[in-house]
Amino acid sequence: MDLEAALEIAGVIIRQAGARALRSYGQRHHEVSKSSVFDIATEADREVEAYLVAALGEAFPEHHVVGEEGGHAGAPASADFHWYIDPIDGTSNYAASLPFFSVSMALCDREMRPLLGLVLNPVAGELFSARRGGGATLNGAPVQVSPTASLQNAILSCGYSRHPVHGAARNAPILRLLPRTRGLRWLGSSALELAWVACGRLDGYFEAGLSPWDFLGGLLLLREAGGRASDYSGCEEGLTGAELLASNGHLHQALLQELRPDPADLP
Repeated sequence: MDLEAALEIAGVIIRQAGARALRSYGQRHHEVSKSSVFDIATEADREVEAYLVAALGEAFPEHHVVGEEGGHAGAPASADFHWYIDPIDGTSNYAASLPFFSVSMALCDREMRPLLGLVLNPVAGELFSARRGGGATLNGAPVQVSPTASLQNAILSCGYSRHPVHGAARNAPILRLLPRTRGLRWLGSSALELAWVACGRLDGYFEAGLSPWDFLGGLLLLREAGGRASDYSGCEEGLTGAELLASNGHLHQALLQELRPDPADLP
């Protein structure tokens, strides 16, 4: 398939989705809990996803489309190409009128290897996009990861685990890294955090317990911008989101040392 043409079409679709998200931004939202009271969806999530599913299904009828909120369209799950979409990544921020959320889309092959990745920051009007082998861009201009080579000069972002059993062990690296870095942020939109590592605003990002629509679009951006991604053991293939470390490459080994479980942290 013509990935360049598909990326252009997808860029128009994701900007339209972002415009729909902004229509309701700053308003009071009816929230629905999903897996827990901390995992919520709003009517805007469902509205934007419905648009994305319909638009991608029409533009790429031979592709399978799956959204975070359960929307499906296009070809069956046995298709050669699959779109993974997150209509609003960072719903808690969005619902609280905090301007850090994104729309994320990834086109993958059957093995969930990203071919196209798009992450839109609607508030800033920034579209990050990448095509496998074609580099990563921000509003059409090439981007690359930062040159930061030491933890003491690094600004990182992370996710925080509420898991009742494994949460303490998963969060232990945060406490270890806090005094050793220039800054550690918990921003709340995985896709946008990956995009910010890709363009050099952040030097690294790590989180456990992600879903495909959370990270696949940003994963391609990162790699095409010269960064590295792996699980906490260092494996870079077949990532599922159960563990994700993204970095500018220079810091990867040092961060892996911090993220590998310490027996003292285990329950």
